[in-house]
Amino acid sequence: MTEIRDRFQRLLPESATPAQTLRAMAQAKAEVVQDRWKSFPGKNMEGTAAFSTRRGEVAIGEIRHRPAENEKELDSVEVWLGGPVSGPPAWRIINPPTLVSDPTGDVVLTDESPNGRTIVQRFREAPLEAIAEFIATNQGRSEEA
Repeated sequence: MTEIRDRFQRLLPESATPAQTLRAMAQAKAEVVQDRWKSFPGKNMEGTAAFSTRRGEVAIGEIRHRPAENEKELDSVEVWLGGPVSGPPAWRIINPPTLVSDPTGDVVLTDESPNGRTIVQRFREAPLEAIAEFIATNQGRSEEA
C-alpha cells in the first residue's frame, strides 16, 4: 500500500476535512490504477488483458483515470471491456478497489466478531486484479454498482 499511501499524503492538505480526505484518497487510487494499467505487462498484442478471478473471467481493454470535474465529485476510473476502445466505458468506478484477498498479503485488517472473537483478514495491493474481481462479481449490474 506504499504507493497509494505516498500519493495520498502528497495530495492531502495538513488540516484536511473528511471530504478533502475522501477526494484525495479517490484521486490517489485512480492515479495508481491508471499508472498500473499503462505499465501492465500482461496485455496481449491488442492491448487487452485477461484476468481470472474467483468470480469468473474478465477481459479489460482499457482503463482511464477520470478526474473530478468539481468539488462535489470524486475521481474515478473508466473501464472498457474486451477489445479496442469504442463507445462509452462499460464501467465507471468511483474510489476503485485496490486490494485483493491473499492469505500471505502484507495488508492486515483485524476486527472483532459479535461473540468477541478476533477476525484477521489479509490482503495485498493489486488494483487491476481488484477491479477485475469487482467487475466479475457485478457482471451485468453496472447501473446498480
